[in-house]
Amino acid sequence: STRKRLEDEYSNRVFSVVAFSYNNPTAQQKKRVERLIKKSTGIRLRPGVILFPLLKAKEQRRILGPEDERVLIGSKDFSRLIRENGSTTIRLSRLRIVNLDGVNNLKYAIEQTLTRDLIPLEEKIRSLRETIRDTTVPIAHLKKSYTPLSHRFRELKTKWMTARKLWFYDAGKALKRTYNMLITTRRAIVSEEVRRAG
Repeated sequence: STRKRLEDEYSNRVFSVVAFSYNNPTAQQKKRVERLIKKSTGIRLRPGVILFPLLKAKEQRRILGPEDERVLIGSKDFSRLIRENGSTTIRLSRLRIVNLDGVNNLKYAIEQTLTRDLIPLEEKIRSLRETIRDTTVPIAHLKKSYTPLSHRFRELKTKWMTARKLWFYDAGKALKRTYNMLITTRRAIVSEEVRRAG
């Protein structure tokens, strides 16, 4: 079964945890934290606690690619960057999941992390779709607004396609939903451009 397979996979995996806290964090620090989490291979267990798969050097090269080309950061770099951002940080390594509750909690945490990654992007896509209806907004502005959304989706796709190997979790359905929203929006911009030109 899928559950048994996950138990087997996770029982063979070693993890690390990064826990961090701030005293009265600024808005800029909070924003930086969210960016780092989104760029990491970790998932959020709860606020201030991120779980990472602990990969051997060979696994890192196979799953994440060459070191100078990686777009995702692991626990060691995350811990360093979050500390440089002003937090108090603790990193615990070589942890294992030892029971079924741990697997269920992990699956829930993965799903919640995926939601936190995709929902803000989908909200921005919907907002852009609404803006297209405003004929006073120049087409050039619509295209300029679309570009970072497309770039953000590519980043998330890279992260969550990698998650299939890291966390044994298939995010394909959720990614396809966001991708379809993005493509529909692009087509709407092109259609509006043609309509105005005619």
